[in-house]
Amino acid sequence: MKILSMLEFPIIVTPLSVIQIAVRAMLARILATHPNLFERLGEHGKAKFCFSPTDVPLRFLVQPSAKSVTVVRRHSQHVADATVEGSLGDLLGLLTGDFDGDTLFFSRAITIMGDMEAVLALRNALDDADINLVDEVIGKHSPLRPFAQALLTHLMPSKGEPGWN
Repeated sequence: MKILSMLEFPIIVTPLSVIQIAVRAMLARILATHPNLFERLGEHGKAKFCFSPTDVPLRFLVQPSAKSVTVVRRHSQHVADATVEGSLGDLLGLLTGDFDGDTLFFSRAITIMGDMEAVLALRNALDDADINLVDEVIGKHSPLRPFAQALLTHLMPSKGEPGWN
């Protein structure tokens, strides 16, 4: 994706603390709209999840019990109970429920390592949440909304199911 390749250098040179603030603010806005998002995880709420985009030099470590997210560089050491790896667009599609996790997994668009039960519990919680990323993070009346919607559409070009081969 051209946009992501253009953003790689700025992402590399931007201090992690700045990225961390932005990502935590996004999670806070999503949790403000969906305060019970992580409650459905039950015993898996204590699991640590790593979301690793293959096309962005970052990883996102989510700890539902603490309602926190930590951003690390792709090659840094970290501990996670479950890791989901795929393109940023596919991971965002899972977050919003626009893409089917089973289809992405069986078509090998995403890879899951670790606690599969925890990942399934998180997927079910996200599917029930019906997250509208642009509205919840940018806002319905923000002047940045058209830009954010265009960027999300570019990252997730087809909301259809990927092919099996």
